[in-house]
Amino acid sequence: MNNKNTELDEMQREQHNRIGNQMFVIMSLAFLVNITLYGVGIRWLAYPADTMIILTVCLSVYLIRLIIAGAYQQPVIYKRKFSVITLTTAIALTVVFVMNIRKLPVNIVENPDDYSAYILVGISVIALVTAGVVSAIKKKRDNDDKDD
Repeated sequence: MNNKNTELDEMQREQHNRIGNQMFVIMSLAFLVNITLYGVGIRWLAYPADTMIILTVCLSVYLIRLIIAGAYQQPVIYKRKFSVITLTTAIALTVVFVMNIRKLPVNIVENPDDYSAYILVGISVIALVTAGVVSAIKKKRDNDDKDD
């Protein structure tokens, strides 16, 4: 996948690597704190939800920092139009899945008092909001670059 359109210049690559290394250390420390709390007996969330939250938060911060630093993509990128058909299809499939989730023959939740599913759905919503913010930042940056 070595494509001309995805290569970064030296400064962008250096920023990208620096931010990546910092976020790896922060994510590792977050997992160590989580393991320490679990060993002490403090459980702030059930197992899969706490890992998903730590990963989602760290990766979202990583992506936002890359875009703000201008190290996410080349300064000049071709415009790809987002298809309305693609968006409509994604929304329709999501609605159909959500409407039919109760009709699945598998017992999804063993404990009805477990809120992990709600937390994971919330994380997904936060990830979508993060993607929207990132998209807005990219559009603003592209518009600012065009004005110069």
